[in-house]
Amino acid sequence: MRFVYYVLTIGVIFSCTPEKEKITAPIEEIPEKASFISSLASDSANLWWARTLVDVDGDGILDVALHDNNGYGGWLGYLKGRIDGELWETVIVAMESPNGKKFAAGDLDAGDIDGDGDNDLIGVEHPGEWEDAEADAVLFWYEQSENGWITHNVGSIPSALKDISLSDLNGDGLPEIITVTYNAETLTIFNRDKDKLDFKKIWETKLDNLHEGMDVGDVNGDGAVDIAANGYLLVNQGGDLTSWETQVIDSMWFNQEEDHWARNATKHVCKDVDGDGQAEVFISHSEKTSYPVARYDLNADGSWNKQILLDSIPAAHSLVVADMDLDGSDDVLTGVNRSRAINIMEELALELDLKDFPVYLLRNTGDQWKTEIINSQGVYNLLAGDLEGDGDIDLIRLSTHDGNDMHVLVNQLR
Repeated sequence: MRFVYYVLTIGVIFSCTPEKEKITAPIEEIPEKASFISSLASDSANLWWARTLVDVDGDGILDVALHDNNGYGGWLGYLKGRIDGELWETVIVAMESPNGKKFAAGDLDAGDIDGDGDNDLIGVEHPGEWEDAEADAVLFWYEQSENGWITHNVGSIPSALKDISLSDLNGDGLPEIITVTYNAETLTIFNRDKDKLDFKKIWETKLDNLHEGMDVGDVNGDGAVDIAANGYLLVNQGGDLTSWETQVIDSMWFNQEEDHWARNATKHVCKDVDGDGQAEVFISHSEKTSYPVARYDLNADGSWNKQILLDSIPAAHSLVVADMDLDGSDDVLTGVNRSRAINIMEELALELDLKDFPVYLLRNTGDQWKTEIINSQGVYNLLAGDLEGDGDIDLIRLSTHDGNDMHVLVNQLR
């Protein structure tokens, strides 16, 4: 068992690519603001793509719920969070689905699905994206009870699950489950009645080149939760959730037609960062380079204001919006997926010896975004939350999609 403990310092970004493939950003160092202590939470990560932060066991410390081996299928469980710097304990919830099959997905969410005060889990039955991405995925939710975990049905989607969100879309106090598929261009909504435990599929749509990247929030400020996915906005029309108006935020996030698995792969976050009652939409490209990190604000006339936060970053497979310095303004975290960045350089035939894979903190000062680096070893599907309940935001970092080490970065503000 290994134990790693060190204070992160501001790093140096890599800037040795030709100008046309530039993947750097201007840096303004604010070392007194970048204060994280990192420790190793696990040294046995195995394609842990589907993860989410949630207090599973009710001890007041966030855990990491996950599917193991999402490339080829594995178990459903969680890592029990701790704040003493030791490795986190692995707790297996289910080795296989009720159908006797493995779990695998590209994303995960969890929460109090039945409203009884404890957090429940979602299990996605699938053979794994690398094994058979086109296979249908079957979703279940796992109810936490005094007698263990009780499994309930959600439904199926056509191909591997790439994104999932739990959100109350109709205001009835119960969360709906929203999913995006890997290669079936399909977005699906499931809900359940108050007197029933099983979900049902209530709406499904196909959008051109829908592939990866989805979040939810009230984007138009009408009080209803909307869905942003792959550069599209689906506006909630209320009622029984079977009517949604589709708008285009920016076609650059879904107009890639080349025959390459990395096309139209994005990350989305919806968050009201300016307090106007409307969630802004933040988007990055998770698998390619020469794409920006961008913020979109919806205007009253239906047009969009676009602000570039970083002009170009490769494989930005992490996008988080949170108040990292507790100044009352939400900041943005993003960064480079190490293995994919190396792969991109190989695809472009660039002879580079990359050593730095920056994790960026874009600090919101109100009138500009100040860029600093909090780590130079890469990041994949970064998780953010108040781990120990002290009021500041901590981070969970994998350096890459195929890495074995998962680190917890504890914010030192409190």
